[in-house]
Amino acid sequence: MKPTGKPFSFQRFARDVKPFISASYSADVARRVKPFITATDSDEMRTLKLRCIAAMRHAARAGRRVDDQCAAIAGWIASLSGMREHRPEPGARMMRKILIEHVTGWLGPALLEAAEQGRLSDIARILDRRRLDPIANRGHYRVIVAYMNILNREKRPPVIGELLRQLSINKPRRTKDNTQEWLRVNSRERVIREILRQFDLPLSSGKRGRPR
Repeated sequence: MKPTGKPFSFQRFARDVKPFISASYSADVARRVKPFITATDSDEMRTLKLRCIAAMRHAARAGRRVDDQCAAIAGWIASLSGMREHRPEPGARMMRKILIEHVTGWLGPALLEAAEQGRLSDIARILDRRRLDPIANRGHYRVIVAYMNILNREKRPPVIGELLRQLSINKPRRTKDNTQEWLRVNSRERVIREILRQFDLPLSSGKRGRPR
């Protein structure tokens, strides 16, 4: 489905909301909300972060054939529902009001176009799946998100031990008394390593954090 109307514009939203946002509130948001990809990232780090995002999307869809425009419409419908239920702090109320106006203004023509092309049922199916569980492969998704958290915090790929701890997996030292437990956790570690290899996400080796 190829949209003929104007896409949702964050630039227009930012322009309209700017007069209502104080400098102190903007500075506070900037302190609390940090983007995953930043202007100071090296080319290597940016490439790695983009792989993480692609891996996370793949885990969310897990082979589901989804039209990008239908997925975008379904996503904004779900987001709109959440925005209407959320009660933001006073400084963000006008921002929410303007964002809702922009989203509803974009959704109307987008849904009309979808109806004309017979795609409303596709959007409904996507919404039904999101309500049941928006993440198709939750196991893979948890691994990728844990990897991203460490990458963002440490500015390097994680060591396998860090990643296991991030996932609340405690791998004991192997002894003659805990062989079964060690084998069980070691099997989970192999699965995690395979997930990372699938998306070309390296691990760091040892304390120095050399990728391998």
